[in-house]
Amino acid sequence: MSLKAAFGFIKAVRERQDLQASLQDLGQAVSGDELVKLGQETGFDYTEVELQSAFKHDWVMRSVRYGIIQTSEKWKS
Repeated sequence: MSLKAAFGFIKAVRERQDLQASLQDLGQAVSGDELVKLGQETGFDYTEVELQSAFKHDWVMRSVRYGIIQTSEKWKS
């Protein structure tokens, strides 16, 4: 199990319509266990904690990239 696999799953969900459909089929209230099971079924071996950590890191990096969170460089100007 690994954080790298969790990041891979997040990326795969963005890119693969079959995974997007599988997530939609799970409904609105998806449990961590369901996400882990879906990941395992599609070749990604991670824990619920690893997925939560990957999700957090992914959103922070996206926020920085798209200017939602200001970086220290922007604060210096």
